[in-house]
Amino acid sequence: AEGVSYGLIHNEQGTSSFSQVGVNIVVYGSSAAELLVGLEPANYTIPGDGALSLRRYFAVGDGTIASIADIRNDIFGIEAVAVSGTVSSAGEPLQSAQIVVYQVLDADANPPTLFIVNHSRTDAAGEYKLSVPPGNYQIRANMEGYRFPDNAPLALAVKADAAVTRDFDMPPSGFLDVTVIDQIGPGPAKLQLVGLDPSPPQTNVVATLIGGQEAGLFSDYKADGLPFGIAQVAFIDREGASERITMEPGNYQLVISRGISYSAYKEDIIITAGQVTTVQAEIVKVIDDSGFVQSDFHVHSIDSPDSEVRREERVMVMLAEGIEFFTPSDHGSRSDFAPILQAMGVADLIGVAVGSET
Repeated sequence: AEGVSYGLIHNEQGTSSFSQVGVNIVVYGSSAAELLVGLEPANYTIPGDGALSLRRYFAVGDGTIASIADIRNDIFGIEAVAVSGTVSSAGEPLQSAQIVVYQVLDADANPPTLFIVNHSRTDAAGEYKLSVPPGNYQIRANMEGYRFPDNAPLALAVKADAAVTRDFDMPPSGFLDVTVIDQIGPGPAKLQLVGLDPSPPQTNVVATLIGGQEAGLFSDYKADGLPFGIAQVAFIDREGASERITMEPGNYQLVISRGISYSAYKEDIIITAGQVTTVQAEIVKVIDDSGFVQSDFHVHSIDSPDSEVRREERVMVMLAEGIEFFTPSDHGSRSDFAPILQAMGVADLIGVAVGSET
């Protein structure tokens, strides 16, 4: 949920984990890889007539990793120093910008191997705060739609009892407004900007069960990222007007579509720093699908442990792709989207049945 973060805190050294169907399984004090292939002996021994005590803490934070780290530091008495600052662009604060602090373990690796120390996000005033133990680090900021600062990353030297401030000024971006109509009037659509991302996801190599794997520095870019050559994607609701999209300045091809039955609108556009680019797109039905219902019968959303897509987001995607009927297939949950369709005011555009996948 937005504004809430969770953490499982313990002090069992050598702990690892693995995931199966979206469920994370923690192996305390042992290597999950060696355990799964039978090479790891029992990690704990309970003597006869004896007892074994294992203490864990379930922490609830404010939506940031930094708030969970603060709870951990308080529990174990870890010395940590405050690091704070602002993220802005063209004199305006940026909300939800990401801040990450890390140490470089192997600069020669491609990408470099990093040890992530802490992570936070800015509030409505563009301010962030986190804490790290005394030491030497690097710190950088990221905001979707903005180029990285020219001086990124910044060096961060932290000494005991000496709070540190680091501010970030992101280069100015441009903006895009799109309206969509079909032969009837305004309607839902999928918006794509074709082009290279001027600020591609920053990556890191982490150890896993199958060796070193590339992971995102600011997010799980493989799970949440876009295909190569797609710089941005947005979904437009039945009103036919996009939310204002912030983009790095550059040349892109705008593509507007609605599934297989409609034409695609394409236009080359230029995003200029500090300016709003406005496009009016028109799509038309080119396939007569009378007597057919475009449907999707295998759909996961937030009710399934292997999906993070909110119900409202799932409905918007379906509408933008021209789907007229779908059945949810969440694992172990019978999901009913009818109330969501009513609340979104789209029950006349798309149908749904209750469903599940065991």
